[in-house]
Amino acid sequence: GLTPDLESSGRIEVDATASGELAHPMLQGQAKIVNGTLLAAAVPVGIEGLNAAVSMQGNRLQIQQFAGNAGGGSVSASGFLVIGPQSDFNLNLDAKNVRVRYPAGVRTVLDANVALTGAPQSSTMSGRVIIDRLSFTNEFDMASLVGQLSDETPEGAPSPFEQNMRLNLAIQSAQNLSAVNSQLSIEGSASLNLTGTLAHPVLLGRTTLSGGDVFFLGKRYQ
Repeated sequence: GLTPDLESSGRIEVDATASGELAHPMLQGQAKIVNGTLLAAAVPVGIEGLNAAVSMQGNRLQIQQFAGNAGGGSVSASGFLVIGPQSDFNLNLDAKNVRVRYPAGVRTVLDANVALTGAPQSSTMSGRVIIDRLSFTNEFDMASLVGQLSDETPEGAPSPFEQNMRLNLAIQSAQNLSAVNSQLSIEGSASLNLTGTLAHPVLLGRTTLSGGDVFFLGKRYQ
């Protein structure tokens, strides 16, 4: 329900009992994911080798274990999810040394600590993202990047969940960043804040370029 385009594989092991009304079952037991894979078109990195254990108590799902690999790094999660008419959640996600290729031609290695709290009708994504390294692939093109940033529109209408999730993410460079390819050579740092909603994010803050060269539309800028 949260990510309709999610693709998954792996094995699920369930040992549980259910009681109560069919429309509102009360669960007791545990569910495990063994060597799972999670991929979503809207997310630029997937999770592989996922092993997780979730305990079920009534309508509350508690994460006992959640660990996997993503983009050459590792991810882990903790927290709980309450399902039903009065559903809510409190989830924490940690990422270490995860490589993300987005937008096209740009590769970022980052650490992150992100919290998801609230309910589907009103929720918040908050936390901190640290950019450890930034690089450009051979396919990077400055003109294409500018076009993506100025013209890119989401495919289809955003879901109510995306519209109702507020953002408060601090994005910072861990140190002075240096990136080079045939069109671009830059050094600098960034201190940004991602606000707005998941459906309509707004990026605010400051980037400082301390040196480098840019080749753009046939001209060289130093």
